[in-house]
Amino acid sequence: MTCGYYQSDDVGTDFNIGYLIRRAAVLLTDRIEGAFSAHGLSFTQWLVLKILSNDQPLSLLELSGRIGFDPGTVSRAVDDLHGEGLVDRERSTQDRRAIVLTLTPQGRKFVHINSPIALGELNALLEDFTRAEADLLIGLLQRMLAKLVAGQETRRQSNTARARLRVS
Repeated sequence: MTCGYYQSDDVGTDFNIGYLIRRAAVLLTDRIEGAFSAHGLSFTQWLVLKILSNDQPLSLLELSGRIGFDPGTVSRAVDDLHGEGLVDRERSTQDRRAIVLTLTPQGRKFVHINSPIALGELNALLEDFTRAEADLLIGLLQRMLAKLVAGQETRRQSNTARARLRVS
């Protein structure tokens, strides 16, 4: 059996992967919020627009799962974007009871025009990294994310199975 990376509870925040990722996410959110503030756009709203520009149509639950925010937060962002004419709500072709979200032509144009703002912020964060270091960082984060998503799905399936056992 191999030893884990962390060996004691006294790991400082400078070496705690959860803390470092959380802190980086908060600072990145603040940075991009500031960059988009002139457009009256929040980071959550930008994520909604960007994800829908790549992967539409999506239900609110699918979208909130991709962003990693609770459906209430994403719903408020979608409401605001819908009010601005950037996002449409449409009936699903597979399930007429379901609503799916898509970008309007105005929303697609908005993403195209404003993508350089987000790209500039992301590139500024990586300016002290070589191309190989940036690729390695992204690859490692993608691998970690895949493991976390797989674990989340396993827990969801286990919870569903336990709920079925309680009912029977």
